[in-house]
Amino acid sequence: MSFQTITRDSLEYLNQNLRAPEVLPGALPPARGNEASPQNADFKVSDEFLRILPFVHATEDEQPFARQYQVRTSNDVPEPEFTARPAGTPWTTGKTFAFGQELESVGTRFKKVGAVVRTDELMSGNSADNVLDVQVNLAKVGVLRSLSEAIFHSNPSSDDEAEFSGLPYYLSAVATQDVQYDNTRGMIGGLSELEARVCPGDDGLGTGADIFVMSSRARWRLIKELEDKGLHPDFHFCELTQKNQLHFHGLPVVLGRVPEPGGTGTNLTEAWALKLFGPSGIRILHVGGDYFGVRTDELTTMTQMDTAGEVISSSRGVDVYGIYSLLVPETQSIARLTQIPSQDPFSQP
Repeated sequence: MSFQTITRDSLEYLNQNLRAPEVLPGALPPARGNEASPQNADFKVSDEFLRILPFVHATEDEQPFARQYQVRTSNDVPEPEFTARPAGTPWTTGKTFAFGQELESVGTRFKKVGAVVRTDELMSGNSADNVLDVQVNLAKVGVLRSLSEAIFHSNPSSDDEAEFSGLPYYLSAVATQDVQYDNTRGMIGGLSELEARVCPGDDGLGTGADIFVMSSRARWRLIKELEDKGLHPDFHFCELTQKNQLHFHGLPVVLGRVPEPGGTGTNLTEAWALKLFGPSGIRILHVGGDYFGVRTDELTTMTQMDTAGEVISSSRGVDVYGIYSLLVPETQSIARLTQIPSQDPFSQP
């Protein structure tokens, strides 16, 4: 037969396809809040926040803890009078200032999130086609994505519930740190108030916010407001994210998986100002695992037993999980801007 009649398949049988490394997990969908779906799943999320949020290994021997907590003062520290208002006080021999400060604790329970990858002999092979490793790595991605959404939205009625206690849980009893978006002030006014409200005690002399966190569409609205006022959005290199980043009042504006729920009515989202570093910085504590606290354990499950107590059927699997707790040392370490319109600000102001 002539060479030109040979099919493409015949020419390619001896030359296998080259597979690109890694199995990609796909784009990260936006958080859906309390709704069944997000506002617009076409707008994916780049979770810059989770990459820079401090993860703290809570123990060296991986002993499970029930909860973690921070001890703090229950009210303002008393200050001896040293300021003349409006007139001075005559000096008195031997006068003292009695001091005592009540203490309290704040913290949440450790909660477990995980998934089980069922194993089979056919799932394992050489390093190029080990399906088990691929599924385990994808399960790790799923665990971290679950955590990233819970941080900004999970607000159980009690810390005794099975669900994670996120940032809203710490705001539930403090209305002053919750600010509602106002069309007159816009993003600039709302974020400025958040910055003013994030002012924890830290070392005793106070500190401020380290970052703003919002969705890509809320950042879009902020950039438009700045440009409408004739200001150039401040993009410059950020040490935290290791790339050029938008800054507002000198603070990095990073993207995170904040709620973007769908449903009827106006589409809304939110933004946060957070203290990340120092004694007053928020952090994720985890028990064991890698940097992000994800762990893997082999397990065997028995699904059926006979009357004599013998196992009829069972399966093997890999448990992929993390044990997490969020610590917000002070109420003033966080503040939230709610009810932000998330429509295209150029067509729907």
